[in-house]
Amino acid sequence: MKNRTMIIFLIISIFITCGVSTTQAFSVSDSVKKKTEETEIKEYQVYGEKTTVSTKNRWLSDDPEDLTWIVEIPGVPTDIYVIDQQAQEEISHMETVNHPAITHQEAIYSTRTKWTVSYYGPENDYTEQLIGVHYDMTEDQILQYYAERDCDTTGMSSEQEQYISGYRTVTDQAAWSEQVKVIDQPQLEEIGHYETIIVGEIGYYVNNREIPPTQGEGHFEAMVRKNTTEYVKVEE
Repeated sequence: MKNRTMIIFLIISIFITCGVSTTQAFSVSDSVKKKTEETEIKEYQVYGEKTTVSTKNRWLSDDPEDLTWIVEIPGVPTDIYVIDQQAQEEISHMETVNHPAITHQEAIYSTRTKWTVSYYGPENDYTEQLIGVHYDMTEDQILQYYAERDCDTTGMSSEQEQYISGYRTVTDQAAWSEQVKVIDQPQLEEIGHYETIIVGEIGYYVNNREIPPTQGEGHFEAMVRKNTTEYVKVEE
C-alpha cells in the first residue's frame, strides 16, 4: 500500500513538472515573438531627421585680447569681387551760350600843317632864341600870334604830317550763339578688386585665461550645439 502511494505521488509530480515546463516554453516563445513584432513596428515608424540641441553657459571677457577663436569646422578660401567704385552713367544737359562780338581798335590818321617858329621873347628878356610849334594855322595867324606877345620872329617853316586823330572799332567776328553740353555727373567706370576670404568657418570664442564670472568685465553667453540624426524609412 505504501509503495503504491509513492508511485501515484511520483506520477503526479511528473505531470506537474511537465505542465509547468510546457507553460514556460509557451510563455518564452510568445514573449520573444511579441518583442520581435514590437521591434519591427518601431523600425517602420521611425524615419526622417531628429535634432537635439544642447546649451552650455560660458563666461566671456569683454576684452577682445582675452578671447581666442576656436575653429570647429575650418572655412574654405574663396575669392570674392569687391567693388571700390560703382559705375555711373554720364548725366548732362544742353545750354545756350551767347558770345559777344570779337573786335579791336584801329587808329584814324589825319593830315595837318606843322609850323616851326624861331623867336625871341620877353619871357627870357630876349636873351635866347626859342622854338615854337603850331598846327593848322596860316602864316598870318602865326605872325599875329607872336606880335601880340611882343616877340621877334627870326624864322618859320611848315610841313605836312600825319597824326592819329581818333580810333574806330573793327569787328573781327560778329556775336554768335551756340549749344554746349554741360556735364552734371561725369561717367565713371566700375573699379574693384578681388579679396580672398574664408567661407563657412564655424567656431566660437573662449577666454584665453580663466576669468571667474565675479571678476573682470565680461558676460555669460550660451553656447548652443545642434546634433541632427537622419533615420531612413525601412520599406517592407
